[in-house]
Amino acid sequence: MAALGLIYNRQLEPMIPTLSALVVVLACAFSWVGLDLLRKLLAGRGRATPITFALVAAQLPLFLGWAVIRGEWHIGASYWWPGLGSLVVNLLANLAYMQSVRLSPMSATLPLLSLTPVFTTLLGIPLLAEWPRVIQAVGILLVVAGAFLLNRNQESPTAGSERRRFWRSIPTDRGAILMISVALLWSLATPFDKLAIRHADPALHALILVAGITLGLFAVLLRQGRLGEIRDLRSSIGLVLLAAVCSGVAIFLQLLAIQMIWVGLVETVKRAVGAAMALALGRWVFREQVIRRQVAAVGLMLVGVWWVLI
Repeated sequence: MAALGLIYNRQLEPMIPTLSALVVVLACAFSWVGLDLLRKLLAGRGRATPITFALVAAQLPLFLGWAVIRGEWHIGASYWWPGLGSLVVNLLANLAYMQSVRLSPMSATLPLLSLTPVFTTLLGIPLLAEWPRVIQAVGILLVVAGAFLLNRNQESPTAGSERRRFWRSIPTDRGAILMISVALLWSLATPFDKLAIRHADPALHALILVAGITLGLFAVLLRQGRLGEIRDLRSSIGLVLLAAVCSGVAIFLQLLAIQMIWVGLVETVKRAVGAAMALALGRWVFREQVIRRQVAAVGLMLVGVWWVLI
């Protein structure tokens, strides 16, 4: 099957996905859900930067093996600006994310990542000439609105005033500004990836990307004198390796998906499936309370995804 062989079709991708493209996009989204679950399990076992470094570094053998199997080592001259661009924005996004959650409450800033589908779609227009139809654009906005509603804290006597105070403080809140930057950077990475794999084999691009991020995080830990913290993860090596495999599969499927369909759809489905599964897993695995507003929010997101797909 040509898609599974990662053969790029240089025709403009259709705005309405084929069944095979939809299957790949959904598999990609569920892979990211699995990774999020494993990262949540890892969160209490060390600090964010060493965990991220270990997780990315553990993927190097996977992508090296994939690149060797593919045996496609040619890199076109036009590869480097989007390829290195993706590397840089992914590294900056990881560092900005970790700094953001240090500066501001995660419960307040995390919903800002819901802007990712909007940013990705908007960036896909000038970079990839991918124009969604009006109903698809409205669907994306529904997904974003549902994500904000889902991530909103439960109501309390002061919840309304706290939310208004937070939104007014965004222009001066460094943590919030950083999280919006993370959403923008991750949104930029996907079009960059799509441009890069037009000029280099996806396996080679993935290897360059993971190796570069690994070196970048290693340099950060070295500069901060925190390399010793990596040893603290030895008791969690099995979980780290499992998360690395899940991440590798997610990246593989995403690189396949963006060759088959427009990038805004990929990010929209990822966001909606991720939010719905986070709610379900929170209830089933972590025994978290689920309220009606959250169920309604997921329903709104699913309607948005349906409008994006039609």
